[in-house]
Amino acid sequence: MDYKFLKPLTLPNGTILRNRIAMAPTTLDSSFYDGHISKDEVDYYSLRSSGPGMIIVEAAFINSLGQGFPGQISISNDDLIPSLSKVAHAITNNGSKAVLQLHHAGRLTNHQLLGDSQPVAPSAIKDPNGGELPRELTALEVEQIIDDYAQATRRAILAGFSGIEIHGANRFLPQQFFSRQANHRTDKWGDKFAFPVALIKKISDIVDEHATPDFIIGYRMSPEETYEDGYHYNEAIELAQELTKDGRLDYIHLSQFNAVGTPLVDKVVKQPLVTMFRESLPKNVVLVY
Repeated sequence: MDYKFLKPLTLPNGTILRNRIAMAPTTLDSSFYDGHISKDEVDYYSLRSSGPGMIIVEAAFINSLGQGFPGQISISNDDLIPSLSKVAHAITNNGSKAVLQLHHAGRLTNHQLLGDSQPVAPSAIKDPNGGELPRELTALEVEQIIDDYAQATRRAILAGFSGIEIHGANRFLPQQFFSRQANHRTDKWGDKFAFPVALIKKISDIVDEHATPDFIIGYRMSPEETYEDGYHYNEAIELAQELTKDGRLDYIHLSQFNAVGTPLVDKVVKQPLVTMFRESLPKNVVLVY
């Protein structure tokens, strides 16, 4: 059978995926206490590497305050590069592209995971689902976090990954900056586009300096927020357009309950979210869903 999803796909940067199947990031909770990767994780990804065109490796926290759950992979310092390299090569040796998801939990963590430190966020506002009250980041700390993402990207390059994906979905830190529910700042970081746009620019500069042109950059986002004061799908589309207008992103990854689901908040809209995003983005930008 001549299935389209088995045909090769060329990303905007020229990278060719052997097929159009992407394995979504899967939280294994299997890393060591210090974030080093375990043999079980290497084996898990190796077993799956002969099929998909691209495998997105689960969230790796980019600094010590970014960890969101026990057993999480870390990419917070250079000592972790050899450990990360084992997973990267287990995937790429079998022909898949290995993309590492970069993660900062923001307020979606707790002091026990952070060595008794208070969680941080754009503003001192709890998550709508509860949890601990976070501390508002200073402007200098925001700049440092952006640099931490960039240094994590450098480590992913040195470890042999084919690309990175910014985890800007599921209420984690980049989404917190974009959400009016979470971000009440009055400085420049109160602009909902400022943080994610700065992330893409800084990461792109690192890729230009340290990687080959075929290094993949992706961004994962939630297409809407369902709680009070959350953003709607049309705002998420605006963000996707803003992030892709300079041609630095290779794909947008939508995090949703149903691959072809319609908006949960604006129930009168019957057009699938993925269709609306596809029609709003440059034709060469790949949509993962």
